[in-house]
Amino acid sequence: MCQPILTISLYDTGVSAEYGDQLITLSTCEYSRTNGRMVVVAKWITPSPGEVDGDA
Repeated sequence: MCQPILTISLYDTGVSAEYGDQLITLSTCEYSRTNGRMVVVAKWITPSPGEVDGDA
């Protein structure tokens, strides 16, 4: 599933996904082509202890 997404991606974030990862997919209109769509796929990453500032 991930390889076709990587083939057409606009950005390489260096983050990879594998079976069992939690992903969210966001889709919106993209007007550079007829009926175009922009899709953002994000992976849930659990922060390491001390990585999150509790005061934010």
